[in-house]
Amino acid sequence: MSYQFYRVLHVAAIILLFTSLGTLAALAGAEKAPLRRIAAVAHGLALTVVLVAGFGLLARLGMFGA
Repeated sequence: MSYQFYRVLHVAAIILLFTSLGTLAALAGAEKAPLRRIAAVAHGLALTVVLVAGFGLLARLGMFGA
């Protein structure tokens, strides 16, 4: 995959990460909020995608020395 693809994926995942974190903060006091579980799953997924896309960017830039 190209550098641009990893870059767009990384930035989109960061946006999703902070959006889901804000949703979790907004729903912190709610007892039964079905959106809270969706936001928690989105937060975990976004963290994973940020990590994978970040390593993809490093590989495209040749930072692994192989």
